[in-house]
Parts: sequence; C-alpha cells; structure tokens
Amino acid sequence: MRTSDLVQEIAAASQEQSSGVAQINMAMNQINQITRTNASSSEELAATAEEMTRQAEQSLELVSFFELGQWVKKEIFAPSTQSRSIKSPSLTTTKRNKPISGGGGFDETKFERF
Repeated sequence: MRTSDLVQEIAAASQEQSSGVAQINMAMNQINQITRTNASSSEELAATAEEMTRQAEQSLELVSFFELGQWVKKEIFAPSTQSRSIKSPSLTTTKRNKPISGGGGFDETKFERF
C-alpha cells in the first residue's frame, strides 16, 4: 500500500509540474508579444520623430522669410537637452511708413500690439 501512495503522489506532482510549465510557457508567449509590440511602437516613434524634425526644419525655412531677428534662432530652434519655458521675444519696432505693394499704405504707429 505504501508503494501505491508514492505512485499517486508522484503522479500528482507531475501533473502540478506540467501545469506550472504550461503557465510559464503562456507567460513567455505574452512577454514575447509585448516585446514585439514595444519594438513596433519604438520604430513608429522613431519615424514620427524624424518626420517632425523634417517638418520643423521646413517650418524654420518658411519662417525665415519673415524678419524675426536672432531671438528665434537662439531661443526657439536651438537644440537643448533641458526643458525650458518659451520666453516671449523682445519687441523692437521699426518705423516703416512705406506703402505696401498694391496701393494703400500701412502705418505701424496705428497698429495695436497684443
């Protein structure tokens, strides 16, 4: 009778071990899927970052049409590793009472700054 008890205990232990291995296998498959999802997300993020960099460079090129002074290049578009708050530019006014092409004139003294 003692031998049959040992055989039953061994069978029960084997079943528990098999169940544990199945759980570990399932967990490893989940980890593998999550890892693949993270890798895919990282690739998408890198592509998005490159596209945003390209768009920022293009925007800088378009904005360079306007006379914004050195503040823009130094404060906004300067690469930095530290986060910082954006400072408002110092407003320098120049008198340009010359007519804009197409007729009527523009008087900056009558322009209200916000």
